[in-house]
Amino acid sequence: MKLSRYRALLAVPGFPRLLASSLVARLPQAMTGLAMILYVTGGGGSYPAAGLIVAVFGLASGLTTPMLGRVIDRRGPRRVLPPCSLASVGALASFAALPATATGSLALVAGVAGAVNPPITPAARALWTTLVPAADRPTVFALEATAQELVYVTGPALVAAVVALASAAAAVVVTGVLGLAGMIAFTTAPAVRRARASTVTEGPRGRRLPPGLPALAAIALLLVAALGVAEIAVVAASGEAGSAGLSGLLLAGWSAGSIGGGLAWGAAGGPVGRRPEVRDPSGRAARKPGVSGRRWSRGRLARSGVRADLRRPGLGVMVAVLGASVALVAVGPGLAGIAVLLVISGATVAPTLAVVYARVERTAAGSATEAFGWLTTAALAGGTVGAAAGGALADAVGPRVALFVAGTAVLAAVPPALLSDRRGGQSRPGNGGPCAGHGVPASATAYGLPAPAPANAQASPAVPRPGAVPRRRTNRTGTNRTGD
Repeated sequence: MKLSRYRALLAVPGFPRLLASSLVARLPQAMTGLAMILYVTGGGGSYPAAGLIVAVFGLASGLTTPMLGRVIDRRGPRRVLPPCSLASVGALASFAALPATATGSLALVAGVAGAVNPPITPAARALWTTLVPAADRPTVFALEATAQELVYVTGPALVAAVVALASAAAAVVVTGVLGLAGMIAFTTAPAVRRARASTVTEGPRGRRLPPGLPALAAIALLLVAALGVAEIAVVAASGEAGSAGLSGLLLAGWSAGSIGGGLAWGAAGGPVGRRPEVRDPSGRAARKPGVSGRRWSRGRLARSGVRADLRRPGLGVMVAVLGASVALVAVGPGLAGIAVLLVISGATVAPTLAVVYARVERTAAGSATEAFGWLTTAALAGGTVGAAAGGALADAVGPRVALFVAGTAVLAAVPPALLSDRRGGQSRPGNGGPCAGHGVPASATAYGLPAPAPANAQASPAVPRPGAVPRRRTNRTGTNRTGD
């Protein structure tokens, strides 16, 4: 595995701090629900009441995340993230001060905490591409998908440690404090301090969603729902085999496979079978009469003012491979076979999510934070549906059939993925500000930051139109000369 791309990313000024602080600020995403459940059930409350409270928290967070993302696009992250984080800490502290049996009051406070939950994940994803060149975006989003996996592995372990050392109430408060600490480190970074409001102007009917975003949100919803079903089915399969304690190891292997696949995907730089897509300086596909785009070298493209965009395998193919790998887990011989197939299946999860993230960034010119907010909302909805459906399926038809159904549900995301492939992740004309469609990252427009210069930023000679007659110009002496 070549690590040169990751070394280049870590050498970008400010990127290591932004990555580390954003991961700390994201820990509450993997801690809040578990801490609330342990607090309610440990204090005499019931599991249905705990589930209701967590559902209210997730619903409120899903409803407000896109709205807060739009405000960040308009006013910048520093005016939104710190106030939301402070309000979240206050709401969580109030939650921990209430009796565990006061279900109505706890649900109300949980709704407030969810409504002010800071959208750090959309804000961070929108900011990444303002720091690195466009060629490194696949690596950035592969690292993003891998880091998100680490958050959901580390968060529950931290909750368990705090509960063991102190109490469930302390775990609820620590969750908010960790998020606030990470948010302070993130918003005080120089790159975030330089961020300004979006320069994108809205039309008379307001700013509409980019055309490709609904398909990507549908993909996220189906993927997360299917993976939620598969997770519960794995736990049920372990219990059915009489080894319920091994379910944690099986899921850890699945996460390890995803982490390894994400790191390998980002380090590869370009996929197997990559092909250059000929594009002119405006970002549109360029068709040169009589010349095949595949025959053009990078040097010739650069000299002629045309850039080659190395494209990874289609998202539809990647989603199909992920669905097939999840379905194959159902036929694993014993828990050992399931464990091996889970690692293999996990290796396809992070790369697929990385491509979805990259598509969102390319599609949502000038409104990247809001777009990633909608993606987060879709993922939250998918997680809720998957948790409910997974338990029902495992109980009704058995864990192995539930695993097969989960793989089939992933395959249901292939049509919207093919639609996204057809669109090619292009920005919507007229909604990306002055830089959209010219090789400038969409998030750079959204934050008002100077975007990294593309590889062919230097002036290049114009390419004459085939069959064009050289234009004759007249010099000061009145004689004609032929233009070069």
